[in-house]
Amino acid sequence: MEFKKYGSKFVSVLDAVTETTHLVPSEYNMRRSFTITTVIAALEVYEGFKVLCQAKNYLCAIQLIRVQIDNCLMVYASVIMKNQKTFFDHYERGTDINKLKIEGKPLTTNFLLTGLEERYNGLTCIYREGCKWIHPTSKRADIFCINSPTPNTPVSILGYKGKEYMDSNRLAEELIEDLCTDMYYVNDVLLDLLYEGIKL
Repeated sequence: MEFKKYGSKFVSVLDAVTETTHLVPSEYNMRRSFTITTVIAALEVYEGFKVLCQAKNYLCAIQLIRVQIDNCLMVYASVIMKNQKTFFDHYERGTDINKLKIEGKPLTTNFLLTGLEERYNGLTCIYREGCKWIHPTSKRADIFCINSPTPNTPVSILGYKGKEYMDSNRLAEELIEDLCTDMYYVNDVLLDLLYEGIKL
């Protein structure tokens, strides 16, 4: 399978932040540093995702989709915070962003996901699916459930988002297609948010 190329798309974000002239120097340096580190992380996550898909390590590939959504949450927080200096001070210190508030509401994962879901339908579903594969709970028992085959009945495998993959010969292809669809969507959301952050 050939994967979508995102390198040049993310590099274009770096070009755009370099050309930003409307920010005062301190804000420019903070936004530029934040954007560079986010783009590097996003590209590494995507490269890791592709390697894991090629190795048929679906469990870890799914987790990287969730990690990319975490990048989206951080960039979204930087976009909606009116006081950019406060946000970047927290970011530079490595302080949890849920200590920050907007109109008295902390920037929790749920708060940020709700805001993003209004703009990017389906992102919360992808995030919640990723949580099932990251956190060791009884929900994992449902993920690789193989039904006992009876004569002339294909084996079914329950997988990503509860989808039943009936054709074991096409399991890898179908699953990778489903994972890639979601990763591409998350990458596109992240690119949108990065560009929005640059325009602030």
